[in-house]
Amino acid sequence: MDGNRQLKEFHLDEDILKKSSVDEFKQEIIEAFNKAIKDADHVNENEMKSTAFNIIPGMGNK
Repeated sequence: MDGNRQLKEFHLDEDILKKSSVDEFKQEIIEAFNKAIKDADHVNENEMKSTAFNIIPGMGNK
C-alpha cells in the first residue's frame, strides 16, 4: 500500500491456506491491511511535517 492508500501488491503464501482456518485467514488479512494503512498514514504525516517545516519555519516542530 502506498501513501495514497492504494494497494499496489498482494502476496499470498499458499501454505497459510493449508495451516489456517478461514476465520484465522480473514483476521490475518484484516491485520495486514490495517498495518499497511497505519504505515501509509505515518509516511503521509512525515511528508506533511517536512513540507510544513519547509514552507512555514517552526510549523513542523513539536
